[in-house]
Amino acid sequence: MAQKISRKQLLKEPDEFLTFSARLLQWIAAYRSQALIGVAVLLGIGVLVSGYQMLHRSWEKDAFTKLHGLTARYEKLQKSDGPAKAYETMQKEFDSFLSDSSRRTAGKIGLLTWAKFCVEASQLDKAIDVYGKAVDVFQSDPILASLARSALGHLYLKQSDTDRALSLFETVASAADATPVVVEDALIQLSAIYRQRQDEPKSRQYLQTLVQKYPNSIYKELATGLANG
Repeated sequence: MAQKISRKQLLKEPDEFLTFSARLLQWIAAYRSQALIGVAVLLGIGVLVSGYQMLHRSWEKDAFTKLHGLTARYEKLQKSDGPAKAYETMQKEFDSFLSDSSRRTAGKIGLLTWAKFCVEASQLDKAIDVYGKAVDVFQSDPILASLARSALGHLYLKQSDTDRALSLFETVASAADATPVVVEDALIQLSAIYRQRQDEPKSRQYLQTLVQKYPNSIYKELATGLANG
């Protein structure tokens, strides 16, 4: 049975949550670009390594050549006509390539590329579908799988589906081989979700885990302040 919440708690908690949200938004404004750059660099390294290992095979080389061509054309259209028009123009071509190259490394990497373009075109449902496929195909690659899960979790948050976001971030946070910056972000997101659900002990637990396990984290200042606040 749920505990009865006193009137004093009901009056206090909205103010506490607004304070938490304001501090979180201020921190994101200052540091989010740095965090995303770190994730993007790691994603780029993973993509390059995976691609390099497979390029000696002619069929993989052909698939990567096609992916490069599609990406270049999309980015050119995106720059000249905007993300929405680029998506509308090239959706069928990208989907066809991903279907035809689903067993190729280029096809798997292409899922991440296409999902990113879908997000930029505000096609969130499509992006969720594509990132979901990426999670499945990268099961044997913990770094890329965690990146895909993290992106998927953030998209579910945008759609206010905190249950699915929670499950994804918990998986990322407990992954043994995930990239630290992705795990750190997952811990922050989990703390925020539980704080929103008024589970303060659980929220602080994730913050303390972050500070203890990742003392050099770019999130440390935020986590320490919120855990002690």
